[in-house]
Amino acid sequence: MKGDTIEIDAPPERVWPHLADLALMQAWHPKLVSAEPLTSGQARVGQSWRTVSRMGNREKRFLSRIEVCEPFSKVVFVHQDDDGRNHFARETFGLTPIGTGTRVTQSLDLSQSGIPLPWRLLIGFIARFGAPAGPSIFAELKRTLERR
Repeated sequence: MKGDTIEIDAPPERVWPHLADLALMQAWHPKLVSAEPLTSGQARVGQSWRTVSRMGNREKRFLSRIEVCEPFSKVVFVHQDDDGRNHFARETFGLTPIGTGTRVTQSLDLSQSGIPLPWRLLIGFIARFGAPAGPSIFAELKRTLERR
């Protein structure tokens, strides 16, 4: 499913830490309420956090881990329900150098999320054809990195 895209006037090396570390991401991502590290060190496959995300008017707990880690290029998180069910969402962030800056893309795969197919189709349709409502999820990240 289509997510969000933004161009940031900072090289991928400066953008990367803010995408690959959920503890840093909570400072700019409007839906990420908290991220408690369960592992330490540099971003790598298997690194994990206990997270809380805002979903509409409620908060939901997840176990989040890095599934793919290609420094300065791509990171894929799997956010698994913390309720014992085997439902998860896959969130991918891509970084592409553009001149002296970086194009950042986000996409979500909800196919294993437990959301019924008709709702997933509706969400996908709105994401693809609907007009964006509100600021980009990357707005605060852009402000933070371009301020330096």
